[in-house]
Amino acid sequence: MTKWKSIQSLLTDETADMLVPVELGPRNVGYNIKADGADWDGGQWQRLETRFKLFVALLESGQWSGAAYVSQLNIDEIPPLKADVQLPIPHAPDLAAPPNLWIGSADTYTPIHRDILGHNLLFQVLGSKVVRVFPPSEKPFLYISEEPWLRNTSLIPFDHGFDADRWPRFREGVKVWYEATIEPGDAVFIPKGWYHSVRALEESISVNSWFL
Repeated sequence: MTKWKSIQSLLTDETADMLVPVELGPRNVGYNIKADGADWDGGQWQRLETRFKLFVALLESGQWSGAAYVSQLNIDEIPPLKADVQLPIPHAPDLAAPPNLWIGSADTYTPIHRDILGHNLLFQVLGSKVVRVFPPSEKPFLYISEEPWLRNTSLIPFDHGFDADRWPRFREGVKVWYEATIEPGDAVFIPKGWYHSVRALEESISVNSWFL
């Protein structure tokens, strides 16, 4: 993965036309904005499928004012890049799922949520991200949704700058959390059952893998 010097460096004749899942939305706002019941600057969140070359062109154009994110792209679905991903996981045979790629603009935000597949190792390849991790004991204060499509996800759509008065349990109740800014070459271990959020500070590439 050391040769991934930019998002553009992933664009080759082999990857240009591959279909990728893309999330488009306001900057620093999570997909759970749909459940928030408010119109934040008219922003709308959507998920679509497009060719990788069009996603890269969108980032290069500078014409999209929001955040754009290729999220949870199964590395097995992109053979041209799979050979570059060699994860230093001692128990690799115990992977719960193939590694995933996360490729995005600055200001993408994945809201507080809990993974269900196992322990999570998040590796930063390009750019930097802020990761917040909350132990399961903090669940009563995280406003976890009961909606099936938002299972295990908080209703709070922001990482910073939100009106804390709207989320008093979070503001007053959360006592324990961990926060780190990860740079290229860094990794974060997120234990199974722990809640976490991820916010990109700049264009970034990350790789993660869940294991048992």
